[in-house]
Amino acid sequence: MVKNDPKEGESKVTLTDFEFVMQNYRAFDIGGHFMQKMFKWFDEESRRASCKKYTEEEKKPFCDEYARQWNKLTGDLDIGDQVFLESEYGYLLAITFGIHNMLCFMGCTS
Repeated sequence: MVKNDPKEGESKVTLTDFEFVMQNYRAFDIGGHFMQKMFKWFDEESRRASCKKYTEEEKKPFCDEYARQWNKLTGDLDIGDQVFLESEYGYLLAITFGIHNMLCFMGCTS
């Protein structure tokens, strides 16, 4: 837990998305993160959120920072541009997964 007066290096907040709860390729995870902003999954009137999708100018710094942190943890030499490209492919995969969910699970009435 983060205390009221956290000290640097003492504690940290880690956000975890338990929606998919499975090991995945980062392309799908990051692309899915960018895609999820666009939907309200359980709204009866419209599943589209009233917001703009992430722009390339918003995605690239995220991917750059992801690569920096990944390299710190693993010693790899990934670059933000590669993570960005992977996330664009992952975005397409996430859309197909989202459509599948909407058609197969959310539209069912029992």
